[in-house]
Amino acid sequence: MTRLLLWAAAAITALAALPVDRALAERRVALIIGNSSYQNVASLPNTINDANAIAAVFRKAGFDVVEARQNLGVLEFKRAVREFMTVARGAETAVMYFAGHGIEVAGSNYLIPVDAKLATDFDAEDEAVSLDRIILALEPAKRLRLVILDACRDNPFLRKMQRTVSIRAISSGLGKIEPMSTDTLIAYAAKAGSVSYDGDGPNSPFTTALIKYIAEPGLDIRIALGRVRDDVLKTTGNQQEPFVYGSLGGTTVSLVPLPEVKKQEPRPVSEEDVRRAYELTAQIGSKEAWESFLKTFHSGFYAELAKLQIAKLNAAPAPDPAEREAKAQAERDKAERLAAQQRQEEERARGAEAERAKTKNAEAERTNARAEQERAERLALQQRQEDERRTKAAEAERAKARAEQERAERLALQQRQEEERRAKAAEAERAKARAEQERAERLALQQRQEDERRAKAEAERLRAQQEAKARADRERAERLGREQRQEEERRAKSAEAERLRVQREAALRRQERIEPEEDHSCAGEERRLEQLRANPARDAVVRFARDLNCVALRPQVNRLVESVGADPSALAPSPPRSTPIEQQAQPQPAASERRESKVTPAPDSRQQACKRDEERLTQLRADPAREAVARFARELSCEDLRPQVQRLLESVGG
Repeated sequence: MTRLLLWAAAAITALAALPVDRALAERRVALIIGNSSYQNVASLPNTINDANAIAAVFRKAGFDVVEARQNLGVLEFKRAVREFMTVARGAETAVMYFAGHGIEVAGSNYLIPVDAKLATDFDAEDEAVSLDRIILALEPAKRLRLVILDACRDNPFLRKMQRTVSIRAISSGLGKIEPMSTDTLIAYAAKAGSVSYDGDGPNSPFTTALIKYIAEPGLDIRIALGRVRDDVLKTTGNQQEPFVYGSLGGTTVSLVPLPEVKKQEPRPVSEEDVRRAYELTAQIGSKEAWESFLKTFHSGFYAELAKLQIAKLNAAPAPDPAEREAKAQAERDKAERLAAQQRQEEERARGAEAERAKTKNAEAERTNARAEQERAERLALQQRQEDERRTKAAEAERAKARAEQERAERLALQQRQEEERRAKAAEAERAKARAEQERAERLALQQRQEDERRAKAEAERLRAQQEAKARADRERAERLGREQRQEEERRAKSAEAERLRVQREAALRRQERIEPEEDHSCAGEERRLEQLRANPARDAVVRFARDLNCVALRPQVNRLVESVGADPSALAPSPPRSTPIEQQAQPQPAASERRESKVTPAPDSRQQACKRDEERLTQLRADPAREAVARFARELSCEDLRPQVQRLLESVGG
């Protein structure tokens, strides 16, 4: 009977048990940064491997967001921290891992980007990222804020950093820190003031231990970090001791929770369940069965019926032993039949339960598949973002390389221009030196010519003094005869002049017939003269003067030769054009007149004036301004220079 009651109770309670869905996992996010390729100090060998290994651990542990960055400059570092602050908002757990160089300056800890120079301790605030800024970025997380720093390496920036204030403390590693916010832990790879090691393998000893313990399901983060400490001490021979700053509450806090156990909760009892239990109890019909029914169902319509059945059994007369035994046997047979039915019902219930569990498992698998797909999509999105960031970084590097190349080309161009300018300046200096040398030679030649002229003048003066006395005697004797001869000569000259006029007119008429041919022969040389005036190269002008055939152009060519400062030997005489008859008819001066014309004594003041005018003439030839040449011609004191000044004035169009 007791076993029958137990089967009935099991039948009643089996219908109330149903499975429930698994609870949703907590939202967890992580930012992983590895800096290796430092631009101003030596690179770190393992930091990229460490960062990639930690990122893989967090992704495998099911973190919702894992942002992995590498070789960040100061702007990219600060931007990544600011963006992660938005990601961490609303998350249960936020983790930040950094592998690279760190430094303490004046009690503040800084993480060093790859483009930092840190020439002075004052530059740390601008060129590095403060640890306080990172802790502030993790503030929005609700349950756990974890910062892991593998940055206590021997710092090469310290050796070249200058102190702006002599009493300002600078440490080669990170300094001690006490986070002000609750539920915050800061794990150093080595205790404050000490140095961590890169190790001999692909990862540092600290990161190797983190990979082993940090993502163990259900393991409290404090115990995990304690095991990391023990493992690192053992690996490094007690030379490196990791340290954790901050505190948590009394509950277990793990990065990866234990898998949830499925719980069976009783299903609410329906009216149909009570009716079926009543029917089973009625088939038994004993007082004990009805009392068991009332213990399970205390109230309701079927509870009242069960009470009436108990009262009916209590009022019935006691049967004799044989009848009671037969009735008991019948009840046992009936109980066995009911037990068999119950077992069948249980098997059907278990089959239905198995089917429901199978359906739930399929639903759970679909949910997990969707979660895995979403996580894969997030990872793909992160990968695309990482690829875009790398593409932008590569583009920035190429732009920087192009800018450097353009700058180098500009510098090379400036260098060439500077060299050309120096070459031109040197050529100008050489030309100036040649001009000065030529001027000195001309002045020396003029001085020699002046000395010779003065010597000749002095000799002529002495000879004239000697001849003057004899001439005076002869002149007194010959004066009368000369006057008579002069009268005769005057008359003869008048007649000769008339004859020459007639001959000149005839010659002019003949010349008019010849002149066009001469003009035709001079046309080419006149065009050449115009070209030389536009570009007066001295050698070309001298060569043209020597090869000149057109007599009419000779005065102009001589003035051009003098204007370019050529050797006077290149000048050719330019006699006036006259007929042979006119040349024969020119009167010859008397011997006494020729002798008188050679005697031209000059005082010392005249020589000084000629020297000044000659220097002024040389300056005007170098810079022939028309007004200055005209003024010099008006103020000229040395008549010996009058022809040269007149030709210079004509050459400038005066």
